[in-house]
Amino acid sequence: MDIVPGVQGVWVGWQRGATTGVLRAEVGVDKAGNHFIQTVPLALPVMTPPAFDGVGKRTRIHSTLQSMSFISTPAKDEAAAESVAAVLVYEDHVFTPPESIRRTRLETATFERRLIQLAPGFSEISGGDTELNSMWEWYAAPQSTNTVLSPVNTTIQALQPLHSIPPHSLALAVISSPDGTRARVHLDLAAKQWNPTGHHPIKGIRGDFPSLVVSQGAERGQLGLCAVVDQYRSHLGPVNKLDEQPLLGELPQSASDTEKYAACAATSIILAERQDTNWSDVIHALEAILPASSRGEFIPLVLQRIYDLAAKEIHIDQLHLVSRVQIALFSAFKDARLALATDIFRLNEASELVDRCATFQDDGSITFDLDSIWPLITVFDWAIGVIARAMREAILVGASAEWQGSDDSLMIDPCSPLLLLLHPILRSLVLRLLSQFHQLSIFLSTLERPILQPESKTLPASNTRDPMATVVAREQIRDIPLRQGVDVEQWGRALESLTTASEQKDIDKSLIELSLTPLQPQIPTLINILHTSSNLFTSEYFQLDASAGSSTSLAYDAIDWSVLQEHGHRDDDDGGDDDGEAGDKDKMTVVVCDRCGWRTEALTMSVPAASGIKTHETTISPWMEWKKQSEANCICGGTWVRKQVEIEY
Repeated sequence: MDIVPGVQGVWVGWQRGATTGVLRAEVGVDKAGNHFIQTVPLALPVMTPPAFDGVGKRTRIHSTLQSMSFISTPAKDEAAAESVAAVLVYEDHVFTPPESIRRTRLETATFERRLIQLAPGFSEISGGDTELNSMWEWYAAPQSTNTVLSPVNTTIQALQPLHSIPPHSLALAVISSPDGTRARVHLDLAAKQWNPTGHHPIKGIRGDFPSLVVSQGAERGQLGLCAVVDQYRSHLGPVNKLDEQPLLGELPQSASDTEKYAACAATSIILAERQDTNWSDVIHALEAILPASSRGEFIPLVLQRIYDLAAKEIHIDQLHLVSRVQIALFSAFKDARLALATDIFRLNEASELVDRCATFQDDGSITFDLDSIWPLITVFDWAIGVIARAMREAILVGASAEWQGSDDSLMIDPCSPLLLLLHPILRSLVLRLLSQFHQLSIFLSTLERPILQPESKTLPASNTRDPMATVVAREQIRDIPLRQGVDVEQWGRALESLTTASEQKDIDKSLIELSLTPLQPQIPTLINILHTSSNLFTSEYFQLDASAGSSTSLAYDAIDWSVLQEHGHRDDDDGGDDDGEAGDKDKMTVVVCDRCGWRTEALTMSVPAASGIKTHETTISPWMEWKKQSEANCICGGTWVRKQVEIEY
């Protein structure tokens, strides 16, 4: 069953015993508003297989119909309004002692929608009120319009049409060669001769009836994945971009292989973003085809192209997309910048979440959804903590420069969180979060209405609002900057007054590579406006981190942003076989994101979460709407997986 691009209706091929046919179905709404389904059965022409080379014409050929695909085809003349071709894939075999020989045969049956003239008096016998002189009808060609034969003992074992790729007649196929090997190829079903391209060997598939599953990138002829699945196992492999498919952006003729890979990956990701489709297949394909020696060169190239292409897309958030791609690449290639990229992404997501829960009134005031107050408090608890770490880093760099008497000899980690304060775009994000925190604090300080009680991991969720919850929330929001040692207003003014004279290319490079190096000359400017405060180093949370050691810090839930209780450490074997002492260790199962590595307990809770007070039958709080989305997949684009960790007592 197929939907053919440019042609209305659904095309269905069927077989019952030795009889084969085609059915065109159309679903619509008539003038009275009633839904209808209209089917048109169409007969297939008789298709006699040609004789095998070197085999007598009287030798009986046994033919088995393997599949039927529908493609659009140009009409032969102007009288045809629409034209569709059914490509029937047969496997022919004959027995020639001491063995049988086989081949694949592609037969094309053409159907055209034509205007036919009606005989006089047809209106009278039809019972209609309107005189009919002509009508549109589907016409089947009396014989096969194209026959393609494969070489002897070369057969198609699986076929997957790719209707999204012009000229809309391409397909991925698994073919078996005379030596018994199998390969994945591209086929043009409208070609006049057998001409598969892009042979990709397949190993480990033993079944006789494999099937093909293609990812979004491969489906449109771009970089992606394809799985060959039989009844025993599956084979997953990358699919390169087809040469005929265009690239987004310019690529010089002299481009290196790494630059070409970057262009292909960026194109596939942007096309997926346009359709709001998951592009994880592109990252997995890159892991398979990209040499380890070129990954350092590849990452900035592909990020730069995505950054430039996203700037031209109206419906794509540039920072949001670049951050997600950074997380995916840094995770796949084990890059140390993963933690910083994840913090930047989640800071941006936190700010967007606050905006979703806020309402901007006509008088200029800002209110917040009452059922989202406690989740927003936990969001800000994490966000202010990240910003506080960047502020501590800035103060330490300033103290180091003062001690050394020079800024030139400073040794700063290129992926330091100081980038959050120094980079103009990220500094703007920090200022926006500080402003949002200030607005929520003002809102709660004057709020006199009850709100929901905070969610609990052990108690049933509450659907009633409690005035006492408002009082406690007011105190909690006030304590967040105190626990982190952050003076929100003072730091906000200092960062707002900071102006740098960096060139745009340095600003872009710093964001793309998540490196301080391009902005290093601007560090003295930041140090000069710092709001120094010892509270940052005597705060409650800093003391907790310091007592736990520099290798660990407070962990937060990836979904509800609450602080997690550390029960153990991460098992590097992903829960695999352990050494001889494994029997003496207790383990627990946790849920983590396979991309950013954040853990969540929200998916292991047996207690249902509160959905908020429903004002309409389908209305839930903005927070619960966001939470349900993040429960399906991690907000970074990763997948929730279960892992085992060892419990430490």
